[in-house]
Amino acid sequence: MHPVSSIRRFLADISIPRKLAIMIGLFCSILFVILVLSFSGLAILSSVRAYIGGEGLWSKAQKQAVMKLGRYAWSHDEKEYNSYLDVLKIPLGDKQARLELEKTNPEYLAAQTGFLRGGNHPKDIPGMIVLFRRYHRVSYLRTAIAIWTEADGLIENLQKVGVQIHTLMHTPHPSPVRLEKLLIQVQDINTQLTPLENAFSAVLGEGVRKMQEILVTSMVLVATGLLAAALFIAFVISRHLCDEIDQLRDGAARIASGDYSITLNVSSKDEIGDLSRMFQKMAEQRQEAERQKDQLLINVSAANKELEAFSYSVSHDLRAPLRAIEGFSREVIANCESSLDARSKSDLQRIRFAAQRMAQLIDDLLEFSHISRSQLSRQTVDVSAQVEDIIGSLRASEPARTVDCKIAPHLVAEGDPRLLQIALTNLVQNAWKFTQKQPRPIIEFGTVAQNGNHPFYVRDNGVGFNMDYSGKLFKPFQRLHDIKDFPGTGIGLAIVQRIIERHGGRIWTEAEENNGAVFYFTLS
Repeated sequence: MHPVSSIRRFLADISIPRKLAIMIGLFCSILFVILVLSFSGLAILSSVRAYIGGEGLWSKAQKQAVMKLGRYAWSHDEKEYNSYLDVLKIPLGDKQARLELEKTNPEYLAAQTGFLRGGNHPKDIPGMIVLFRRYHRVSYLRTAIAIWTEADGLIENLQKVGVQIHTLMHTPHPSPVRLEKLLIQVQDINTQLTPLENAFSAVLGEGVRKMQEILVTSMVLVATGLLAAALFIAFVISRHLCDEIDQLRDGAARIASGDYSITLNVSSKDEIGDLSRMFQKMAEQRQEAERQKDQLLINVSAANKELEAFSYSVSHDLRAPLRAIEGFSREVIANCESSLDARSKSDLQRIRFAAQRMAQLIDDLLEFSHISRSQLSRQTVDVSAQVEDIIGSLRASEPARTVDCKIAPHLVAEGDPRLLQIALTNLVQNAWKFTQKQPRPIIEFGTVAQNGNHPFYVRDNGVGFNMDYSGKLFKPFQRLHDIKDFPGTGIGLAIVQRIIERHGGRIWTEAEENNGAVFYFTLS
């Protein structure tokens, strides 16, 4: 695999925090390298400056030594000779440091002591030692050390001449000629040292300039290289992340539009790659779920058609014998009334009533089944008007009853008007039925604020019921009162609950025995 491709593959597979850490690390490395190069360059330049400054002290001490030795030769004053020895300690101290540092395993404390004797600043000495040991093979520094060594040799000659002058001065009759020759040697040494001192500074100065050029070039090259690497890696990482995010966004848009047949070509092992694979799996599962749902709808539709055909067949097949039973019973009573005793008449009436009740049960079951299958046609419905129509129909069916009906005006809801009419009819008919034994029956319809909602309610002051048995209310054919007292099939409230639930709402009740009941319901 190509190195660039390998790098891209590696960067694609690592985690996003590690990607960010690499990018930050690269830019920190650039800054670190530049700081190290700058610090190293400044340290080298500072050490070279210290050597040049030390050369100034060395040169000045050498000149003073020559001058004081001359004064001693003409004055014979021992103080001048001692002063000569004192100033000579500076070049001798530097010589001590040089000789120690030239060793394979130098004693750095001895070198430090030598530089201190040479008058160098204590803070400059560590850098001077490092520069000598690390770069003494560099041409500029090697040349400077060679000049330094040659100059130390001349200082050694100056020492020898100084000893000879001092010895001569202690003879009973020092020879002026001999003294003159020794002083000429001193001047000759001084003359040889001056160009060496100038050359030492010149070589170090040239080395500093060259080092500056190398340092600047190195900093530029290293910084450029690292910056290029950092920008390349940052580009690869950002491009990779953007591509994966674009694929995720496109996939999300397609899923949102209902297209689950997406294929995300994300093979990386980072967090986005994991998310993409989970996203792909989710889309495949959703596609399979949609397929199963479509198949289920087909199956349900077929089952509904079969159920509808079965219901029609059952209702047709059952209605005929029930009509026959009810009709023949009625004929027997009409034609044979005079020959029947009271018990036979009662039995025939009970047969007719049972046939009629069976027919009503069949009608209720068919209506319950139809409500479960019918399509909703939502619109704005004036439910107050529907309740008024239901109350009007009930009053017309029982004109002798006086019921106080309180209907809140202009209450509207969003729903299927036909189904809402059926639900309200069952609720109001129940209230009408269970208040028939009250001397002053009251039925109310309205809405109330309750826990942030505004449910509708139908309230009556009828016989009520025990709330311990409220769980049976909405189950088909479950009754809480004797059929002799309050006739009915027991499926009305189950129909109401199914209608309310199909509208996305819920229904609940509150009641007390012999103190009425109230039914609340909401619609979405």
